[in-house]
Amino acid sequence: MTIAETGMDERQARDRADTKARYLTPINVFRTRQAGVPIHAFATERDDAFAPGRSTGFVPLDLSAHYGFAYPATTPAMLGRYAIVRAGETLACPAATTGLAGYVLRGEGVARFAAGSLDWATGDAMLLPPGAVIEAAADAIVFVLSDEPLFSFLGAVPKAALPAIRYPAAEIERQLTAVYERGDDEDLTGRAVFLTHDGGGDYGTTTAALISTITTLEPGGVQRPHHHNATAITLCLSEDAIESVVDGASCPWRHGLVQITPPTAVHAIYNRGASRMTSFVSQDSGLFYYLRATGFDFDEV
Repeated sequence: MTIAETGMDERQARDRADTKARYLTPINVFRTRQAGVPIHAFATERDDAFAPGRSTGFVPLDLSAHYGFAYPATTPAMLGRYAIVRAGETLACPAATTGLAGYVLRGEGVARFAAGSLDWATGDAMLLPPGAVIEAAADAIVFVLSDEPLFSFLGAVPKAALPAIRYPAAEIERQLTAVYERGDDEDLTGRAVFLTHDGGGDYGTTTAALISTITTLEPGGVQRPHHHNATAITLCLSEDAIESVVDGASCPWRHGLVQITPPTAVHAIYNRGASRMTSFVSQDSGLFYYLRATGFDFDEV
């Protein structure tokens, strides 16, 4: 709408624009107080999702009240959900995202979207387009993670959806076997497979802002303590005497439990069990890689 169409002259329009101006003169804006990303395990939400007879629907991992957000968020850039779908029923995924990274905890079925469909089963990982519909052939629990909070913060709408991709459990295992055969390296952060695609670039992102990996640790192994600027959301797929230690806090594992590792927190994983540890880990690392600010380093503890 032009100034003429509003019925205002240029002076009136300029005066109105001036009334919107606000000014801050802080001594040190870097000390502005805001709620940090907490060390957190979503035990109640996990039990809700795995409860017998749980009806079809989402169990969100929502800490928006902690952050003071008007929109749901697990971390400032990521939102995780358990998607529960009973056999023969369907559940539509959110649309305000570039895509949803998913891991099938239980069940089997098909995901349908405008360009087609893909089958999935327990142990598969997926990248689903916005608005995809999950249809279960057997009672299913699928963990899905998106970048919705990031777009809510920016007041933006995703301009393009990512492709639909299935990462079959058998192929993930084949890739992990090759990782273990590669042996050790002094710069090794963990034995993991990044779930990416042709658009994922050198860093192996899943969406532009997020990475998703299947991360493992051999029996008796220790993930070397380290820190980075990205926040991590870990879906625990093992529970045999496994413990994360985050800034000195002990976080025992349970199968299907989701944990948050805050940015810059010093963290390590200890596998004191007799079997290999496995997890589905997502981070907002793509943002920091783009900004050239990953902030990674090893720590002595």
